[in-house]
Amino acid sequence: YSGCPVIKHVHFAQANSPEYDYMKNDSGTWNTQEGTTLEYALREQAWDAVILHDMNTYAIKDSNYTSPIHQALIDYVKDHTYYDVDFYWHLSWANPVDPVFFEPSYDPQPPGEWVSNYKANSDMNYDKMLTQLIDQTQKHIMSTGEIKAVIPAGTAIHYANNRLDQTDPDLYRDYTHMSDFGRLLCAYTWYATITGKTEITEVNVDVIPANLRHRRAKVLGDLEITEEMKQVIIESVNYALQNPWTVP
Repeated sequence: YSGCPVIKHVHFAQANSPEYDYMKNDSGTWNTQEGTTLEYALREQAWDAVILHDMNTYAIKDSNYTSPIHQALIDYVKDHTYYDVDFYWHLSWANPVDPVFFEPSYDPQPPGEWVSNYKANSDMNYDKMLTQLIDQTQKHIMSTGEIKAVIPAGTAIHYANNRLDQTDPDLYRDYTHMSDFGRLLCAYTWYATITGKTEITEVNVDVIPANLRHRRAKVLGDLEITEEMKQVIIESVNYALQNPWTVP
């Protein structure tokens, strides 16, 4: 269910609402079953791990944690899985600030009130938004004692943005979502964290389907993933694994 904050997931779970597209790949091909419930997905496999996250525009706000909605979701998962699972928390990224994303002609879904919310909540400040995400995660999520590890995707993305010394469209395809390069970086951060690795040493860009590669701001054309950028992924992931709670 796209664009879904934790509080909505909890409501869907409590009502057992069939709101989700359940996507599974256990054969090399993705299959999607529409109109499923969260309970169905949790029962369909004997999961080892469950990754939780919240929309970053919600996760930066103290008001998002005034009721125990995150614990309610954790408790629901515990009650509907076959045995004890490991919980991980996806630390999201700060949203980009490059002006190209706020051009009305750029995207069929313009940012609208999102820009004013970014200004109001984070002063349209890239570093401040990640700081808020880190602080709230440490204060309200990791303190529950339920989370095995944080997946520091936001830290890795931030490091890469600084390391590339290029513009946001190298990592983002719009004002909130990752480019395919950014997705690959996040995927390696997930992979390393869940498998318990302390570092990665190589990157395979061939896992990205050719027709989906390098989505960049349309006015700038396609973005080639160079050998330097592969090295940036390695450096960014390894930095984040070692320094998950820092703003690079």
